[in-house]
Amino acid sequence: MSGRKSNCVATDPVEIEIDDEFEELKERKNLRCPCSFGTFVHPDDCSKYMICIHDVPTVYTCKKNQLFHAQHKRCLPAEEVKCDPRINPDNLKPPVKKTTTTTTTTTTPAPTTTTTTPEPTTTTPEPTTTTPEPTTTTPEPTTTEATTTPAPVTTPEGKVTKPNTPPPHDCDEDDLDCIIDVTGDPKGWFDCPDRFGHFPHAGSEKLFIHCDNWRPHVKKCNIQEKFSPKMLVCVWIGNPGDHLEKEK
Repeated sequence: MSGRKSNCVATDPVEIEIDDEFEELKERKNLRCPCSFGTFVHPDDCSKYMICIHDVPTVYTCKKNQLFHAQHKRCLPAEEVKCDPRINPDNLKPPVKKTTTTTTTTTTPAPTTTTTTPEPTTTTPEPTTTTPEPTTTTPEPTTTEATTTPAPVTTPEGKVTKPNTPPPHDCDEDDLDCIIDVTGDPKGWFDCPDRFGHFPHAGSEKLFIHCDNWRPHVKKCNIQEKFSPKMLVCVWIGNPGDHLEKEK
């Protein structure tokens, strides 16, 4: 196993339902999952993050005016997130184009003619015409800068919080199908804390809740695995080395 794998918990594939509407397939080519399962920062873009399922990364984009927080592993308002060394795309806006207006005014006065007639001799001198130099006035240029007002962030109100605890059951601990049938659809008792992710199932440590676009689904861990509330993935609980033999 590689050095990267040794730092991750070994897991078998978990059945995941991904809404293709939120996938950006063109982003996958140059990305690599740090671990087989989990939510991770995008290496370059602060407004995006990756969800890795069996070493396959899927890229998602935070809502407008939000960025991905590396420690909390969720999208938060931009002013609460430090992006370094990732890039904040909002800081890459093109420069504002300046508009300059120049007005030129030219004034030309009317010509003046003088005629003199003496007596008794009549003398008609040649007319004299005086044309002053034109006066040009150039006003100072006027610069107008565009102002951008960010869109307001809307927070839904009046939402009823569910208990996030399944109904009680008398099923055997290993009878996962019985537990799923008795506790029913998690949509009636579980609110997803994030749009996507894995969360503990209070009915059994071998079950977990998979949130897909705010919709909760019940999933099973593989044999000899249980769900870790700390790591938010199924971890190996069998004998040491058994999972290595299974991978060969």
